[in-house]
Amino acid sequence: MMAQSVIDYAKAAFELDSSVLEFGEVEDLIKTNPELFDMLCDPGTAPEEKQEAIDRIFKDSVKDFLKLFLAETEKTLHAELVYCTAPSDRQLEAIKQKLLKMYNKQDVELSLTEDKSLIGGFLLRAAGSEFDYSIRSRLNGISRKLCRR
Repeated sequence: MMAQSVIDYAKAAFELDSSVLEFGEVEDLIKTNPELFDMLCDPGTAPEEKQEAIDRIFKDSVKDFLKLFLAETEKTLHAELVYCTAPSDRQLEAIKQKLLKMYNKQDVELSLTEDKSLIGGFLLRAAGSEFDYSIRSRLNGISRKLCRR
């Protein structure tokens, strides 16, 4: 898994079209501001705070790379489950276990939100991805297919 992470970081850096100089500037900034380094590495600091700091401080060309790196180093995955009907404890545990395995994390912090407009099923958001298993989504898909005919 670690080798895949290194490959992902390399791809992200390549796609950013950033020069080595820009990454050198990031290194210099972090070295001269140990408080920034400590905040970014502190597991007690909320991921949202870390991302906000990255957005305020760093150039656009390296922001995505830093966010990818931070997301990978987090031990806890923050996810949201949007449901129509509240899931059972067993279902919640199964979802958490699936997320732990999928994202290779030690813990999952799952926030729950009720949304009756889903009609049924659920919507799961984690690590920038969205998995839509709602009845509303399926009905919309059927409707789009029928309209194209």
